[in-house]
Amino acid sequence: MKQIIILISLISLLSFSNAIPHFTFDGLESYHESLGETNKITFTIYGSLSEELNPEKMYVENYLIEDMGEFKCFLLNNVDSDDEKRTHKIQCVIIGNFERRGYILDEPKVYGFDFNDKNGKTTWPKQAEKKTFLIGEIGEKIELNGEPLLLGDYGEYVNPLNKVRKDVVDKALISLPLRSSVDLARMTTSMKSAKTNYGLTQGETAYMVYKWEGQNIVYDCYNFNHNRKLIDYSAEGTYMNGKGVCDGYAKVFLNMTTSLGLECQRVVGYSKGSSYVQGRKPTATDHAWNAVKIDGKYYLVDATWGSGSCDGDTYKPGFKDSYFCTDPKIFVRGHLPADSQWQLMSPLITLDEFINMLSISMDFYSYGFKTIYPDTQTFIAKEKFTVNMTYGSDTAKTFLIHLYYLNTAENIYREEPNSCWINNQPTYAVLTCFTNYQGQYKLTIYGGPDGLKTYPQFVDYIIYSNVSAINPKGFPEAYGSSDVQITEPLYNPLKRGRMMKFNLKTSKFNNLYITNKAKNTNHFRELDNKGNGVFVGEDVYIFGQEVYISTLENNYYTHLVKYTTIRDSDSVIDATFPVSYGGTKNILYSPLLSTLQKGKTYNFKIKCEGVSEIFVIDGNNFIPLTKNGDIFTGKIQIIGYTGQVKISYTNGNYYYTIYAYQTTN
Repeated sequence: MKQIIILISLISLLSFSNAIPHFTFDGLESYHESLGETNKITFTIYGSLSEELNPEKMYVENYLIEDMGEFKCFLLNNVDSDDEKRTHKIQCVIIGNFERRGYILDEPKVYGFDFNDKNGKTTWPKQAEKKTFLIGEIGEKIELNGEPLLLGDYGEYVNPLNKVRKDVVDKALISLPLRSSVDLARMTTSMKSAKTNYGLTQGETAYMVYKWEGQNIVYDCYNFNHNRKLIDYSAEGTYMNGKGVCDGYAKVFLNMTTSLGLECQRVVGYSKGSSYVQGRKPTATDHAWNAVKIDGKYYLVDATWGSGSCDGDTYKPGFKDSYFCTDPKIFVRGHLPADSQWQLMSPLITLDEFINMLSISMDFYSYGFKTIYPDTQTFIAKEKFTVNMTYGSDTAKTFLIHLYYLNTAENIYREEPNSCWINNQPTYAVLTCFTNYQGQYKLTIYGGPDGLKTYPQFVDYIIYSNVSAINPKGFPEAYGSSDVQITEPLYNPLKRGRMMKFNLKTSKFNNLYITNKAKNTNHFRELDNKGNGVFVGEDVYIFGQEVYISTLENNYYTHLVKYTTIRDSDSVIDATFPVSYGGTKNILYSPLLSTLQKGKTYNFKIKCEGVSEIFVIDGNNFIPLTKNGDIFTGKIQIIGYTGQVKISYTNGNYYYTIYAYQTTN
């Protein structure tokens, strides 16, 4: 049974009357255990009730996604700690088959109330203000049979953009006059007419203004970089010049939406834009955006970031829907308002939390990605770390991973090749990286659906490694989207002269081979197909300077993954291998040498399927090996008349060579 401490945050929603029993939160632990075909997760919540409470009068509400299993909670016996309060434990158990990798929503609600209605019947509070406490996001990773189950989610957020008729809004935009032909007041008058003529809803009206700015206002990159005194920050100046900075965008949006009858606010705060220095605490606000009320609810809008970006002094148009009515829990990763009420979420975060929060590009969410963990800008690793991502299964995903090590002498990052490996599944991915040296690393992840010409950057992590690896390791090099998932050996380099087990999985290839390449000679060892895409090779001998995972298609071997090798310090001689002639499927156990000494006795052992007899041929001597199932063995002294010794099998009257050794004095 594996114990995992779960990250929690307690939210105090209001002050409770002394007449209402309430629960004071103290801590939470989680346990996972396997029950054969099912798994069990137990949450134990520690705290104190202000008054004694009948266990049957406690109500726990929790929401489960993707039917993870049965959910039950109960109050454990209390232990008296003093005269005024008692220590209690609330235990919740989930039992089920977790193969579907569901999520537990991040807000289980626990009510500790006990009161009666006018008819004397016990009732449970249903409104938010009746909650005694709230346990926040559960973000730790639990391993189920070696595979990750990620806990925590953003919760449901309904974006009004989902109801916007974009084609109708586009027609309304086309009907508007050119910006250069009318002033700001006349443009808003034209927008009022378009709103009426096309029957735009509040959401469509706000989106019309948002998209109009994306099409008509450009960022003043040059003056922002060189002479900010020349920037006009007003709504009128930004409109008239057709360019400005964030404050001008926000003021134009405010002017137009309020003129069209919407409630709107200009919001100023801190941002993680292109000039943000990771980890540095800002001393003043540096960005402006808007909050607009649609159908009675405020939503967050950043017309600046939604219109395009700067490439040095040059503006690059790049309209995005994703900064219109963005989920506040996503929006806050790049925007922290000075007035906390415009976070529009609970719990609120502080400036320090904002700085340490992982910066995630909007493309991450736009392309169907949901969560990423660790969800912190910096963390500490010891030789190895993992990053977990979840996403929708609508399209296959591609990742580009770069790990850099900080050279402190030159103060530059150098890339660490083959230090990371991605296990890419239909709905989640697990990235594993080695940090072999003590010091600072930077991890940059790019990604998106398969087939993009350019993959956007998702995140930048800063990792601190507090130790140096005794034996530095990396990962094998994958060629393209090979689709090969390696269970073992998932490290690089391999040691020559050793037998190893390979365990691989693929959904794309019908056969897999281990290819040893030594001095331009290739030896192909076919792996056993266990079904369901699983391939296994027991006792695979490593002898080449390079080792590949390959597939055979149309009589041509295609390399999918490459290992490098190093000499085993325990070996007396470096690894070699006899000449292989292929043929029947086999495993050669010994002798694993290319050259045999005359007069010396060797133990021969080979596994060969579907063969009745195997001989060691030394000149004119045909020495049969002893058969035991598929295993053939024999102790043979080498004569070496012809300078060559062969291992061969018979099929009728013919002998087929499997391996050939050279002989020497």
